[in-house]
This record gives sequence, C-alpha cells and structure tokens, in this order.
Amino acid sequence: LMLLQTSEKALVALDLALALNDKHARAWYTRGLVLATVGREEEAIQCYDRALDLDKNVPEIWYNKGVALDALEQVKEALVCYEKATKLDGRDFDAWYNIGVAYDQLGKPVQAIKAYQKAVAIRPRDFDAWYNMGVAYDTVKQYGDAIKAYTKALSLNPKDAEAWYNKGVDLFEMNNMEAALECFDKASVLNPNDPDIWIRKAETQEALNRPNRALEAYDQLVRIAPDNARAWYQRAQLLD
Repeated sequence: LMLLQTSEKALVALDLALALNDKHARAWYTRGLVLATVGREEEAIQCYDRALDLDKNVPEIWYNKGVALDALEQVKEALVCYEKATKLDGRDFDAWYNIGVAYDQLGKPVQAIKAYQKAVAIRPRDFDAWYNMGVAYDTVKQYGDAIKAYTKALSLNPKDAEAWYNKGVDLFEMNNMEAALECFDKASVLNPNDPDIWIRKAETQEALNRPNRALEAYDQLVRIAPDNARAWYQRAQLLD
C-alpha cells in the first residue's frame, strides 16, 4: 500500500512536470519506471516509447522497455529492446543475461550461450548466468562445456542441488560414473526428497555393477515416491 501511495505521488509530480515540458525524455522514462513498479507495464511501455521518440540513445530506456515487454510475455519484442541496449552499452550485464534467457525461451540455445558468455565476461561471479549457460549447453548436447559451466556455477554456490544434479547427468552421459555418483550424492544431501536424484543414483550404481547400492537407492526412492512405478519395477528386477 505504501508503495502504491508513493508511486501515485510520484506520478502526480511527473505529470505536472510533463505538463510544463512534454519534451523531457528523462521524465517520460521515469514515469515508465514508476508505472512498471506497480505492475502497469502497458502504460509504462507507452512512456518508454515517448522517451525513445525524444532520445533513442539511452540504453536504460531500451532495457527497461524490454523488462516491461517480458512481464507481458512478449519475448521477441523484449529481445529486440535488450539487443538495442547492448549496442548502446556493451557492458550491460543485465541486458546480456536477459538476451540469453529470451533466446532460451525462443528455443535458440546457441544464441543463448553466446549471450551468457558475454554476461559472464562482464560479471564472472554470477551463478545464474553460469548455470543457465550449462543448461543451454545441455540442450545442444555439448556435455563437456556444460560440465565446465556447472563447475563454475558450483564454485559460486555449492549448495545448489540442481546444478549438482545436472552436472551428474552430464558426467553420466560421458560415462564418468564415479564422478557422476559424487554429484548425485551431493544433490541428494541438499535435496533428499527429489525422486529424480535417487533414480539417477540407482542407475549409476547399476552401471558401476553395485546392485546392493542400487537397491538401497531404489528403497529410498519408493519411501519418498511410493507411486513411482519405475522404481518398483527396477527394484524387483534387482531382487530377482
């Protein structure tokens, strides 16, 4: 409520300023920011457009127009804005990161990877950019590069279960079973109720010809997911 009241006061002040001079790009931009803050993205975009009509060379306006379009799920249009922002300011981490996310959403992982590479060159200690890069590499089955990205992500946040899990899956795909198992073990400690982790642990133990360890993993799996038919079947196969 306080945010809404503050925003309304800001809009009143900005409207007074624009009534005196409607050729002020920064005022239109600021009005857009205020509207976006309270979820009025369509109106915010109109303000950003007015600002861009007056000055097309401000990267922040393009970036924030992209954010507003993203909020409206207009990904292609948002992407155009983010790319314009990076042409004006090639060191804008957030714009490069959002370009990567947009390309991910559009099913273009190669372009996403290039954007994430730009992002981590600017901010090398950003977990999300490294993690997303790993996911994009997975999409194009470049498992070695994905492992490198997840390793970097985990050096920044070693408590992320999904990163450990994804790295384990890639190591499994590359037939590095012992290293994969280490990753699945770490993931299961961090997120012990995720059935996918226990399935992978069991499969890896089977690949290492350790049926008793695999059975232990399936036993844990049926405890946390008793409706998992695959777990019961694989467990029965091991007991035969």
